[in-house]
Amino acid sequence: MANPNKILILDDNADMCDLLVECLRPLRYDVTSTTSSPHALALIETERFEAAILDLLLPDMDGMEVLRRIRKQRPEIEIIVLTAYATLETAVEAMRLGAYDYVTKPF
Repeated sequence: MANPNKILILDDNADMCDLLVECLRPLRYDVTSTTSSPHALALIETERFEAAILDLLLPDMDGMEVLRRIRKQRPEIEIIVLTAYATLETAVEAMRLGAYDYVTKPF
């Protein structure tokens, strides 16, 4: 079972990771952040997260591919897609792949 207070953040912008951590920790969430898609996927394999906040535009792997892999490994994780490059197509695709929500930056 996932830890009800554990959230994974994947964003290639370290400042965005830091901002999200700063916002979520005071709400008593156990937050882990990374700027690396392979590292995020490794964490998904070894730790139990309730939710993940996932950027779509990543340098090392397409965010949609990360979303697919998380869904395959841990379908119970709620995924919030976060992107500065929103399009109707990516929003529809993210929701089709099982994203809980789709949020555009800046927010």
